[in-house]
Amino acid sequence: MTEQRGFFGFFKGLTQSLFEGSKKADSGSLSEAEAGLPVVSMIDEPTIPRPEPEPDQPPIFSDEVAEYARQSLQDILDLGFGGKVVVAQKSGDRLGLDIVDATDLGRLIGKDGMTLDALQTLVRAFIYKKFGISLRISVDSGDYKRRRDDQLYTQAMKAVNTVLTKGTRASLRPMNASERRYIHTLFQDDARVKTFSVGDGNYRHIVIEKKFKG
Repeated sequence: MTEQRGFFGFFKGLTQSLFEGSKKADSGSLSEAEAGLPVVSMIDEPTIPRPEPEPDQPPIFSDEVAEYARQSLQDILDLGFGGKVVVAQKSGDRLGLDIVDATDLGRLIGKDGMTLDALQTLVRAFIYKKFGISLRISVDSGDYKRRRDDQLYTQAMKAVNTVLTKGTRASLRPMNASERRYIHTLFQDDARVKTFSVGDGNYRHIVIEKKFKG
């Protein structure tokens, strides 16, 4: 526990900054706009099927690792965010943690899910430091990740409609790595359009363009 507390101390300032910053971002009830989700309307019905979720596999990590991750995140929340952490998924190298009974979802999630993403990074670092293994950590609350994927899917389909009808490129808003991966997966086998990422850092975004035969 001494090692764990020492590592928490290193990140305490960052965590408190996230807490203070998220207080300014989203408070009260969490609407799509308040959560930083793009609100778009469809021109036509979507024609690209959503990617199937990865099938569950036996986890490559122990229950001790999962409990350490859960408690690590709980200790961070106890610094000021509130809520209770439960293990939602253990499959392969994927560990899903869900925050329930949160008093302020908007503050916890942050703009564009920034706070949740930062919490994922912290927990992943804790696990790697203690156990020397790299896991894909997902931290969610209030079903935000699924709703975000729904909005990203709608935004991408609207862009595809524009590309196919006008024959021009379409740029999506800047996204983090997991969001870009989701969009690339949507169109990886599509015969009509292709996607690629451009830009650096916080400005990195996806471009969709039509495939030309011959």
